[in-house]
Amino acid sequence: RALNTTKIGALSTDALSRLSTAQIQALSSDQLHALSTTRVGALSAITLNKLSTTQIGQFSEDQAHALTSTQLNGLSSADVGALNVTNLTETQIGGLSTAVTSFTTTQVRALNTTQIGALSTDALSRLSTAQIQALSSDQLHALSTTQTGALSTVTLNKLSTTQIGQLSEDQVHALTSTQLNGLSSADAGALNVSNLTETQIGGRSEEHTSELQSHLNLVCRLLLEKK
Repeated sequence: RALNTTKIGALSTDALSRLSTAQIQALSSDQLHALSTTRVGALSAITLNKLSTTQIGQFSEDQAHALTSTQLNGLSSADVGALNVTNLTETQIGGLSTAVTSFTTTQVRALNTTQIGALSTDALSRLSTAQIQALSSDQLHALSTTQTGALSTVTLNKLSTTQIGQLSEDQVHALTSTQLNGLSSADAGALNVSNLTETQIGGRSEEHTSELQSHLNLVCRLLLEKK
């Protein structure tokens, strides 16, 4: 604790790796912020996990930017939950895999649309139903057609019926026959059928086409009533 910020900043990666958990956790926020981005980016998973969750949450924006995908995916669930996810770059988000499973729903809601658009198919598949359903309509619309078309039926079925109904025209167009046939009856009924292409409707199974047809008939009837 007696070391000033200049001395902390002068510590080598090797010296930092030799500090005990108690020594690491004795660092104040000012001392922690004295670590350069080079030092932070070079910390081993073992050294990084010696930091307390409070210290992880105190990383500056530049320090958070310096963390590698390996470091982020090596964090404990508690440490991931303490991260200020708004400080993570598009590249870092794109490299996440196991770490996303520890995001709280609050952290998921805090992700901006650029970060959402950077999530890999693997990361999206690891999100829980609660995490998926925490996505706002803006965040949902940030998913590219490539991301949407690559979602497994398991992941797609984690979306709420409301979210299914909020899919944009381009996102609906990106859905494959396998994805459409894998939807529950409730989800099929929530789809905006006017966004489906002839090819997509032609690829639906008899059971699901009936579900869509029923929904389509209702839409047409309502339109006729308006006239």
